[in-house]
Amino acid sequence: MKNTFYKFTKKQQLRKILPTSAFSLVSLFILGINIFFSSYLQWYFALPLDSLLIYCTINFITSTIQLIFYDPGYVEQSDNPYQEICQKCNYRRPQRAHHCSQCEKCVRKFDHHCDIFQSCIACWNMPYFFKFFMTATIIGLFSVILNLSLFFYIQDDNKTLCIVPIAAGGLIVLVTIAAGSALWYQPICRDITQVEDLTNQIIERKSIPDNMKTNLGKLWFMGVLVIGWKFNPQDALIE
Repeated sequence: MKNTFYKFTKKQQLRKILPTSAFSLVSLFILGINIFFSSYLQWYFALPLDSLLIYCTINFITSTIQLIFYDPGYVEQSDNPYQEICQKCNYRRPQRAHHCSQCEKCVRKFDHHCDIFQSCIACWNMPYFFKFFMTATIIGLFSVILNLSLFFYIQDDNKTLCIVPIAAGGLIVLVTIAAGSALWYQPICRDITQVEDLTNQIIERKSIPDNMKTNLGKLWFMGVLVIGWKFNPQDALIE
């Protein structure tokens, strides 16, 4: 997987960096609030909880950076006579590649164009899109659990008034992120992109574990757990 960030114009790079910076700052802000309130718990509860939140936050930030820096799967010019020719860019492209009207390029296993990150979501960066939502959901879940738990332990009314809106906000974020996770479930677990679903293309059906190995690589669980892990989707080498 190549770093294609430098190929964009300064304006395009800025538009990619801004949402990444915003997500990173928000996650660090949430982390700081959670660590502050966890100080009211016993240390043997607070220490592992804080460690887990720090780990998830770092994992979240790195997956966001990888999402915008790595090539989503742009198709390069090929002389393969068995590949079809795109009618829009005149590039030969492998099976399941589609043309992105915003990037004006064909992309391998193209799912959709994400306006937030200003990037296509496709074969090569879909794993980081998946990890972005997965880690964000875990952070939101632990934030809600922590603050709701403190609600029953802290007797001070002023502190309780602070915890309630934070827990409510965390719950809203959690529900929103969980709903957004539907964006990665279909292309990863069912191995069907949004384009293929809308055009009713027939795709070979496989089990969810097989689809996850195809789209995330054989060691996909390592990719989820290890910070900065480079996924190796099996589809990445298919022409």
